[in-house]
Amino acid sequence: MESNNWSPSLLEEACRRYGGDPSSIQTLGGFANNVYSFKRDEESVILKLYTYKSPADHSQLASELTWMTHLSRKGVRITKPIFSQQSLWIEEIQLDEGAFLAVVYEKAAGKLLQNQHEEAWNNTLFYKIGEATGNMHRVAAEMEPILDDNKRLEWHEEAFIHSPPLVSKEVLLQWNTYVSKLKSWPTDSNVYGLVHHDLHPHNFYVHDGELVLFDFGDCLYHWYSYDIAIILYHSLQFARISDQADRDKWAVSFMESFGKGYAAAYQPLTKQQLEQIPFLLKYRRLYSYMYFKANTVWEQLDEGTRTALEQMRVAIEQDKPVLDVELSPLKQ
Repeated sequence: MESNNWSPSLLEEACRRYGGDPSSIQTLGGFANNVYSFKRDEESVILKLYTYKSPADHSQLASELTWMTHLSRKGVRITKPIFSQQSLWIEEIQLDEGAFLAVVYEKAAGKLLQNQHEEAWNNTLFYKIGEATGNMHRVAAEMEPILDDNKRLEWHEEAFIHSPPLVSKEVLLQWNTYVSKLKSWPTDSNVYGLVHHDLHPHNFYVHDGELVLFDFGDCLYHWYSYDIAIILYHSLQFARISDQADRDKWAVSFMESFGKGYAAAYQPLTKQQLEQIPFLLKYRRLYSYMYFKANTVWEQLDEGTRTALEQMRVAIEQDKPVLDVELSPLKQ
């Protein structure tokens, strides 16, 4: 996990390099507590900070910003990166305490959904989520292959994929089984490409009925069906439905609206992709558990997070389904 001890001197220097007002800096949070806002020309913008450990940190960040800019040019609504005073996307900051990278983005227009009771949380929104996802996957499928050092990681190149953290024997067995199965899947450009990899209700704003996407920091090469499974997995969490039968019914309804939006923007979800979703939902649960184990210190987690992780561990060891229902292609 990134350092969360970002010093005032680092924050102020980063703010100045992008022409901002240091007195306006506010903490927003983020997984590594590395997200801030400040005022620049009387408008709020978003600052993200990273520790700078190797040249790969810079190249991976540069490729993320290149991908976001490409999506924007192709009509996908995102929060675009902003150039610094020196016309740089990424500012390298050297201080006595270490080396850091800073990036600033537009602040998304619209509002964040707070809970499942909001009026906007409905089938129209689910259609829009599908449409936005379809647009991203269409752009990825049409994009020329990136072969230089700025290419984002393939899914299996993440450190904890091949060097998993310390977990129970049962969880490790599941992990190895799931990863081995994924490695056998085809990677044709119509099913596999650069994906968001973390799209959920807290990574988009709703503005005038449209979605504005942000936080592409986890983007990498994966199956499009997994990107969809991630969205469904976290939407189920957001919906807070405890009864399995009700969860299954809600998921079918969500995917029907999502699928219509996806097909309108790109192409209909195939029978094979939909058959992969239940497996990929379980993989997302497993991946999330492994990610937390690899990137956090157990003693520093709050009680609620510890409880949730323990529940995940039990479900993983028992290989419980996230969904217990088949998803069918849209009727033509």
